[in-house]
Formats: sequence, structure tokens, C-alpha cells
Amino acid sequence: MINSHMGRFLWNNNKDHHRYHLVHWQLVAQQKELGGLGIPDLRNLNLSLLGSWIFRYGLNRDAIWTKITDYKYKTDKPNICCSLGSQVSPFWKGVTWALQAAKMGIIWKVEDGKMITFWEDHWFGNSNLATQFWPLYVICEQQGETISQVWDGETLMLSFTRSVGENLMNMWFDLLGIMEEVSLSNEADQIIWSFSFTGNFSVQSLYAVINHHGAKPVFVHAVWKLKIPPRVQIFYGCCPRTNYLLAIIWLKEGMWMIRLVFSVLILSPFIICFLTVV
Repeated sequence: MINSHMGRFLWNNNKDHHRYHLVHWQLVAQQKELGGLGIPDLRNLNLSLLGSWIFRYGLNRDAIWTKITDYKYKTDKPNICCSLGSQVSPFWKGVTWALQAAKMGIIWKVEDGKMITFWEDHWFGNSNLATQFWPLYVICEQQGETISQVWDGETLMLSFTRSVGENLMNMWFDLLGIMEEVSLSNEADQIIWSFSFTGNFSVQSLYAVINHHGAKPVFVHAVWKLKIPPRVQIFYGCCPRTNYLLAIIWLKEGMWMIRLVFSVLILSPFIICFLTVV
């Protein structure tokens, strides 16, 4: 709702004077380095702030509020990443909503193995073992079990619903090789935040990942260094700043100026310059 009001203010859209929003709000909220205006997306920022409670929970295991949370929402069975978001308070429902995004950057450090699920949590490699060894996971009878429940330091106690062939047996040997490097201790398992060099959670790092949307502008920096006419630089199709410049022209002069600009653009040697650069 607040993002809608911010968008109306940006485009001077009100009840008396209707204006179209020529650029999607997600593009406006992108970082300036990625072609946006750097205006915060409050929905994503709120999501990142709620995500900080996940790490506060991990750092305050002896606090009263964490014990109440464990009792009410079963967040210690085995960890907060496995907690359910149904039939909970609005605040905790928001935390579980943020947890779905924060899982992208959570990596577990194995200590005693009592808080980390063997298959579902990310503690080895680039993803969880369920993804890496999916054919074994779907036939395993110990789904949802912790590391300490299936590994005693010497034996991997897993059973399967059917016999396995040669390919699955090779995957099993690979899994055994991974577990041979795991040694359990008496310390509690720890959460590491992979989106920061220090391993500590920060709201800015999660917001940057959520707000990025995985899309990068094409040739943004290269376009502004090309030795071509300015009108071609400004209205180069691959540059996301084109949308904002057109929007400014539309707000200042009106639609007739945009038609004039595009007429000039069509008559300019844009195609020739583009082919020359490529």
C-alpha cells in the first residue's frame, strides 16, 4: 500500500490529475548501479527486517522469549527453519514469511548435529543433500531426521524403501565419502549467513538479494562510453535508463515530445552505429 502511494507521488498521479506509471515499481526500486533510481521497496525492506529475527533467535537461545517461542511454535524441533507458519500470531507468520527468503543465504555449521536436518538443511556444498542426492532422498525412510540421528561418527544409519541399482549405489558411496569428513562435537550447531564476508546477518545484504530479482541490465556501462551521437546513447534500446528519460520527457512536455523524439530516432543512423559496435 505504501509503495503505491510512493509510486503516485513519483509520477504525480492524484485524483485531480491522472498520470500513468510508465515504469514498473520493481525497476524504479533497483539500485542505481543496476539501472534503477535506488528508491527503497518497503515491502522487501520489511521482509528483510523480519528476517533479522531469525538470527536474533539463534543468538539468544537462553532468553525467555526464545523459550516461549520454542514452546509455542516448536521451533527447536529441530530448528527454526522447520517451523510451521499456520495458526500462529501475525508477527510470527511474518517471520516465517521472511524465513522463506532468508533460507537462500543460510548455511549450517555442523557441531553436535542435533539442530540440522540431514537431508533438508543446507550444510554441505551448494545446496542441501536432498537436492544433490534426490534419487536417494525420495526412497529414504529417514526424511526429516537430524544429522545426529543418522550419523554416529562411524555409521550412516539410513534405510530405503527398495533395493538400489548401480547408479544409486555409486551415489551412496559418494554420500558416505561426505559423511566420513563430518566429526560431531559437544557444541551447538551454528547458522552462517552466506551473503556477507563475516558470516553475520545484515538487513542490507538480504534486501540487496531480494531486490535484485536476478536480472542485470545489458551493456549499461558500455553504452555510455560509445563514441556515437548523444541521441543514440540516450535512446539505446538495451539501456534501462531510457525508460526514466522518456518518463521525464512525458511529465515535462507531454506525449507529443515523445513522438517527436522517436521520429528523430528513426531518422538517425542508430542501426549503423549499433552494427559497427557489435
